[in-house]
Amino acid sequence: MAITTYRETIDWLYGLQVFGIKLGLANIQRLLELLDNPHTKLRCIHIAGTNGKGSTAAFLHSIYCRAGYRPGLYTSPHLVDFTERIVVGGRPIQRGYVCELVSRIQRMCRRNDLEHITFFEFTTALAFVYFAQEKADPVILETGLGGRLDATNVVDPLLSIITSIGREHTMHLGSTLKHIAREKAGIIKPGRPCVSALTRSGPRECIRRACMQNGSALFEYGHDFTIRRHNGAYDYVGPASRYDGLRPGLVGRHQAKNAALAITAAELLRSGLFSLSDMDIAEGVNCCVWPGRLETIRHAGCRIVLDGAHNAAAWQVLAHALQHDFDYRRLILIIGIMRDKDIASLQRLAARAHLCIYFKPRMKRAAGRREIEKYTVFSEKKRVLWCETIAQSLATAIAETGHGDLICITGSLFAVGEARELLSGRTTVQGRRIGL
Repeated sequence: MAITTYRETIDWLYGLQVFGIKLGLANIQRLLELLDNPHTKLRCIHIAGTNGKGSTAAFLHSIYCRAGYRPGLYTSPHLVDFTERIVVGGRPIQRGYVCELVSRIQRMCRRNDLEHITFFEFTTALAFVYFAQEKADPVILETGLGGRLDATNVVDPLLSIITSIGREHTMHLGSTLKHIAREKAGIIKPGRPCVSALTRSGPRECIRRACMQNGSALFEYGHDFTIRRHNGAYDYVGPASRYDGLRPGLVGRHQAKNAALAITAAELLRSGLFSLSDMDIAEGVNCCVWPGRLETIRHAGCRIVLDGAHNAAAWQVLAHALQHDFDYRRLILIIGIMRDKDIASLQRLAARAHLCIYFKPRMKRAAGRREIEKYTVFSEKKRVLWCETIAQSLATAIAETGHGDLICITGSLFAVGEARELLSGRTTVQGRRIGL
């Protein structure tokens, strides 16, 4: 059956999730070959890591936009609308193009026995076709899961970035940090430089070994470049340049490290590839916007922070940011989490709150009341509550909020996406969301 409207297109796309996650490059390579290999026409920067991928990509995108380029940006998941995943020059892909490209690629799949392709493989191919069509340059790619067998790993990038390593998706990537680091290191290509934020010895050695085997120059945070807080701002010192007084557009000290990764990558590609001034780089960092990452908004007289932290390392970073980067009298947490996450470790963050409200995001993977009750006790006396929806959660939080209090919505990007949708008054074409 032909699909004609954006609603039908998104319904069909999300229907591909029945094929799950299939790590491997055979399907995507075959599909891209049928589409005339659009990825080979692109100059890419490839980013892998447990946390920080999207923020680092956003900093780079902002830098190249500031310099007058038309950079492509491919990230996942989206917060409110599918079009957020594929951006050129700061503008999300238009819905009409999504319909057109999905229809074209869908026909290609049906004719060539590729009907069981996964959602992420399909959308990655769609992104490459769109970026080539729009002459996006450079294209900044965030891996979906891992690196070595991720659908984005068909590219031969100008440069690779490894942001962080943490225990996540262990069923797919391995049970130890070294196993996970080896998978992430799979994006490092022969002769292409790599910028790494890793400081723990085991994962760092994996990246060093991969770079040595590939003849790739390695630039490490804390060794080849660094960024430090100074007088309320940040000073960056890198292999060739120094930037003083930076005020990254993304809040949180952890974002300074992501900014440093982006600056180092931009500096390395500056000579002979992309013309960037010092002002382009500094202003690109300072003007960066990336929704759902310590994003502060005001609603009904309340101050609300939205942060998509979804694993133990990210919750630790969020706790540090709430302590050092925000002033408030009492903290009210609203949490929506996936059931396959480390819910136990979340309790350290929850213990900081005056009131903690859990809800179930509109995702099949979302943790419901039963899963949460394994780790906490719902009790008005203990100030730990359960609400079914984000709307109920937010209404309860606002009723409890007094002068100087702060509401923080976290636990997953899906929880944050539902909150942004509610607070903005927007209605998504399709309520379901997909992880990759």
